[in-house]
Amino acid sequence: MASCRRCTTDLVHCHGTLVRHSGGDVECSDPGCEGRVAVHDFVIRCGDVESGCCAQPPVRLPVPAGRLPAPARSA
Repeated sequence: MASCRRCTTDLVHCHGTLVRHSGGDVECSDPGCEGRVAVHDFVIRCGDVESGCCAQPPVRLPVPAGRLPAPARSA
């Protein structure tokens, strides 16, 4: 089985993906990880994941009466 360069040189690293939450906490997809950002090659924001717990719900703005958009025209 092939190993990564960091594994063969005993450098501290993680093969998981670190997820940063909007509240500042982090979690890693590797259950044995301590969660230090510096040891990860892959760091994403929770809101960037479609099912992320920090994803903001879509905002619906009210449309003032009499200002409804024109119906779509068929070709």
